Amino acid sequence: MLFKKALDKFRHDTRAKAYSAGTSNSNVQISYIIEPETKRACSKQLLNCHPTVFCYSRIHTNLFHIIMRYTYIMRTHAFPGTLITLEGIDGAGKTQLLSALTTLLSRDGHTVIITKEPGGTRIGRMLKTVLLEEEKECDPRVEFLLFAADRAEHFQKLVIPALMRGDIIISDRMADSALAYQGYGRGVDTAFIETVNTFAMHGISPDITLYLRIPLDEALKRRTIRRGEHSTMEQEGHQFWERVAAGYEEIARKHSRIHPLDALNSPEVLAQDAYTLIVTHMQRRND
Repeated sequence: MLFKKALDKFRHDTRAKAYSAGTSNSNVQISYIIEPETKRACSKQLLNCHPTVFCYSRIHTNLFHIIMRYTYIMRTHAFPGTLITLEGIDGAGKTQLLSALTTLLSRDGHTVIITKEPGGTRIGRMLKTVLLEEEKECDPRVEFLLFAADRAEHFQKLVIPALMRGDIIISDRMADSALAYQGYGRGVDTAFIETVNTFAMHGISPDITLYLRIPLDEALKRRTIRRGEHSTMEQEGHQFWERVAAGYEEIARKHSRIHPLDALNSPEVLAQDAYTLIVTHMQRRND
C-alpha cells in the first residue's frame, strides 16, 4: 500500500516536471520515511519493479529512508519549448541557416534562443579556447569529456530554463557532433559517448535535428576560403573528415528526429525547407 502511494505520487510529479522531447527521460526523486517492520516488504516490491527503479536504504534513529529514483519514458512533450539542433561537417552552412531560421521563426512571434556547442556558456567558451586553439591535439577521451562538461553546463544554465519558458532553442551542434567527431572521427567508444551525453543532457533529446548533408570535397573547399587561422580540429587530415562524414550518415539512419537537408541548395531554399520541417513538427506535437 505504501509503495503504491509512492508510485502514484511519482507518476503525478513526473507529469508535472518531466524532461521530455518526443521520447526522453524524466528523473523524479521521492523520499519516504518507512517504519522498520515495513522496510523489508517495501524493498522487495521496489526491487521487483522496472529495472530502472533503484532503491537503497540507511539506518537513522531506527527509521529507514527509502529513496526511489525512476526513469520514466514519456510519450508526450512536457516542456512547452522546442529544442532544435543543427548538425553537419564544418563548411555545411550551419551558421547561415541558423541566422535565417531565427528571422523566420521570430517573424511568427516565437522567442528564439540561438546557442552553440561548445561555447554556449562562459565555461563553454573557456573550454572552446583550450580545445579548438591548442597547437597540439589532446587525448580524444579528454577532448570528449571536456566537451561533455560544457554540454552539462549548457543544459543546466541555458537549455532547460529556455525549454521551461516555452522558447525555441536552436543550437549549432550538440550531442550528435560528439558522436561524429570524437566517436567516429577520433575512435572514442560510441556507447560511452551516448551514456555520458544522456547524463549531461538530463535525458533530454532534441525535438528535431537538421542535418546539413554536403559532399566532403565541397565542404573542404568552403573551409579553405575562410579567413583567419584554423583550429586544431579543422587542420585534420582527409581521412579524419571521411570518418566524421560517414559517422553523420550512420547517426542519421538511426534516429527519426534527424532530417537530412541538401546543403548544396541555395541558402533561401535551405532555410525554407528547414522552416517547413520545424513548423510541421510543432503543429503535430500540439495536435
